[in-house]
Amino acid sequence: MTTFLPHAFLDSEFSVEVVPEEILAAIPNAVFATDKNMRIIYFNKTAEQITGFKKSEAIGMFCRDVIKSDLCESQCLIKQALDSGKSIFHVKTNITNAEGERLPVLVNTSLLRNKLGVIVGYLVIFQDISDLQRTMEELQHAKRMLVEKNRSLRLAYKELKLTQQHLVESQKMESLGRLAGGVAHHFNNILCGVLGYLELLKNRVQYDKVSQTYVAKMEKSTLKAAELIRKILAFAQGARTKIEKINLNRLIMDLATTLKETLDANIEINLDLDPNIYPIEGDPNQIYHALFNLCVNAQDAMPEGGQITIKTENKEILPHSLSAVRFSSNAQLEPGRYVVIAVSDTGMGIKPEIQDKVFDPFFTTKEPGQGTGLGLSMVHGIVKAHGGYIDLKSFPGRGTTFYLYFPAKELKI
Repeated sequence: MTTFLPHAFLDSEFSVEVVPEEILAAIPNAVFATDKNMRIIYFNKTAEQITGFKKSEAIGMFCRDVIKSDLCESQCLIKQALDSGKSIFHVKTNITNAEGERLPVLVNTSLLRNKLGVIVGYLVIFQDISDLQRTMEELQHAKRMLVEKNRSLRLAYKELKLTQQHLVESQKMESLGRLAGGVAHHFNNILCGVLGYLELLKNRVQYDKVSQTYVAKMEKSTLKAAELIRKILAFAQGARTKIEKINLNRLIMDLATTLKETLDANIEINLDLDPNIYPIEGDPNQIYHALFNLCVNAQDAMPEGGQITIKTENKEILPHSLSAVRFSSNAQLEPGRYVVIAVSDTGMGIKPEIQDKVFDPFFTTKEPGQGTGLGLSMVHGIVKAHGGYIDLKSFPGRGTTFYLYFPAKELKI
């Protein structure tokens, strides 16, 4: 194979063909050649521009003293590879120019042989890749920004979907509340008339024991219907009639006394109350009623007996931690301080496919005649009316926990 070199490459022992130096000088990459001892014997214009050394200065210098490459710090890896008979292509390294500036370069090296195949030197071609590296860094930065933007968009879309679901749920509850309120008012008027006529009828049959029994049963059934209407109205209105500062621990201890007297003997009541609990503002009767409802529901989920645990704790929700708080009811928690009441049972749990329906009015899994489906919807309404949030976690066969979040007041009671 014939190697073409400029006149400066001529070796006294070997004859080589010559190519005009202008051709190598016109190459846009830096080109220099060395003898076998790595002394520079050719140096083109681009090599001058990149290294800062003039041709007259570089000729005769060792390669490592001109390019000051990282590859030259301990041992010339290029010479080592070339001595093994291999060429090297596209090696990325850094060089230090005459002004002390470090530049990233891409290096290619080849053996220089004469016609007889004897190595007479080395040819080195390298290019400054500062602009390319800067462009790559900008592209990498742009990619990172794009990934972060894409992540932000995904989170925003997720939040938008949750907001949409929450809006749909709110509109549905509001519509059902209006409907329930309208029906309840009309039905209540009818029941008032029925009760009035029953009262008159009792006077007419006061000496007829059989008729009195029938009237008493009718009156009892009508009063049950009136109680149901009262619940429907309470759900529809969601109003608080008595506002005061409440210590939930004291309220729950009073509730526990009632529960032990009311619930089945095979139901164990456990309390885990934070002694430093913050107070809340609200209607203690409604909150008492909501917690009592949850405990009765818990008893129904444990026909063979079990444990009900009521726990209180203070919790502060910071803006950056909102993503970690997700409600199954699609409610959106606002940053702030809350008092959280957790009511847990060891019952049969709630199937995943119906967990998003448990707060719907008139939804029940109980047998016909055993439940109105208003209990949990009333709890939901009471918590919401107090500016709070409700959530649940349930696993079939492992029990259910309801979490009630109430906005806390700053001062302790």
